[in-house]
Amino acid sequence: MNVKTVVHKREVPVPQSLIGKKTYLRPATAEDIQNTYHWTLLSEPQSLTSRPRLLLTASEAAERFRKQEPTIERQTFMIVRQDDSTPVGTISFFNYNHLNRSAEIGIIIDPDERRKGHATDGIRTLCRYLFMYRGLNKVVMETAENNKGMIKVAE
Repeated sequence: MNVKTVVHKREVPVPQSLIGKKTYLRPATAEDIQNTYHWTLLSEPQSLTSRPRLLLTASEAAERFRKQEPTIERQTFMIVRQDDSTPVGTISFFNYNHLNRSAEIGIIIDPDERRKGHATDGIRTLCRYLFMYRGLNKVVMETAENNKGMIKVAE
C-alpha cells in the first residue's frame, strides 16, 4: 500500500506581520471571491452590516473585485487557517482616512468555521498590521444590531 505524506505549506510567502496565532492573511484574488461568495449568501447578507447590501452572483462579485484594484486605502485579504492552508474567511480594510489615520474593517467567516477563533485572530492580525506598519491609530467596525457573533468579536 502506498502512503503519501502531505506537508501543508503556505501557498504564497506571507510577511511575518500578517501571521496570527491560528491563521495568516494573504491578499485575496478574484478567484477567491468567486469561490467564497456563498459564505455571504449563507450568512443572510442584510444581517451582516448596518448598511444596505447589493446582492450579487458569485461571478458578479468576482468581476467587481477584479475591477477594484487594491490600493493603500483599501485591500481585501483571505483569512487562512495555518494548519492546512484552508481559507476560512475574508477581511478588508477600507474608508481609509489619512487625516484621522483611521480605517474601517469588514469581515466574513465561512459559516462552517465560525466560533473557532478565526475572526478574532484575523482581526487582531489585521489591526496589528494597520497600527504598526500603516501608522493608523483608529480602526472602526460596524455591524447590524442582530449580528451577535460580530458584536462579541468586536468587544
